[in-house]
Amino acid sequence: MLDEFTTTIKAQLYERVSSPLLSSFIFSWCGWNYKFLLVILSSISAHEKLTYIELNIFPTLNSKITYGALLPLLTSLFLIFIYPIPAEFIYRHVKTNQRRLKEIQQSIDDESPLSKEQARKIRREALENQLKYESEIDSKTSENSRLKELISELQQKIIKLEEPLETVDKNASGDISSTTSPTETPAEAEAAKQQLDKPPLKSMESNIDHILSNKGLFKTISASELDSIMRVSISNYIQDLNSFSNLEFDVIANKGKLAILLMRSDGSYFPYISAEYTPSTAFSVLESLKSALSNDKPPTKGE
Repeated sequence: MLDEFTTTIKAQLYERVSSPLLSSFIFSWCGWNYKFLLVILSSISAHEKLTYIELNIFPTLNSKITYGALLPLLTSLFLIFIYPIPAEFIYRHVKTNQRRLKEIQQSIDDESPLSKEQARKIRREALENQLKYESEIDSKTSENSRLKELISELQQKIIKLEEPLETVDKNASGDISSTTSPTETPAEAEAAKQQLDKPPLKSMESNIDHILSNKGLFKTISASELDSIMRVSISNYIQDLNSFSNLEFDVIANKGKLAILLMRSDGSYFPYISAEYTPSTAFSVLESLKSALSNDKPPTKGE
């Protein structure tokens, strides 16, 4: 209860003191009655203070009203209504002069040469920027090295994935060799191999054209049919390319892995292009292989 009462009184006093009228009136009253304040603060006795105030400072009722209320009130009204008018003009004049002097100083600074301290500061900032730039370059270089290592690892993985395709090629070549008689010459064996390959290509062309015209059908056929379509499509496409007209090749597609093999001058095959596919990616892989074959220059037999 007492704390709330004390807080309320403090709030009221603060509101009164912060009032422009009250604060200017107190300031004016102290100015007009400075003698009264000096007597109150003096070291003489209280009886002598009262006697001196009644005889010299406020001897009559008129003086009490004039100095105690009227003159301080008039002075406070002057401070509130009259004083701000010239004060505003003077304040604007002073600020204008300060701004003009600042502009003059800025123009002089722009024309004057740099001091040694300013030059050292600029060189220091330039050096800091250079070090920061070199640090960024080192960071990018390290990142490029890391990416090169990652590319190298991926290339090793690709090589490992191509090894099973070479095994499939060797097995296919062994199967073809077993179908020829021991008395056949290599030329006759190769002719027999080409003769075995031709009937399936011709028999499947109409069905392949229908599937290629609607890529959604890739998801509806079996895995073996998908392998056959991939093999026949790439074989037919290579046969139509002029860049492969003088090369002998073979296309192997088995269980989602496709390899294009080219014959060396010694009669052996080597993998030229390999890819993996699924029913959902077969069409896009097929288009990518065709684009790569049309834009690439195949090696010759001796390479």
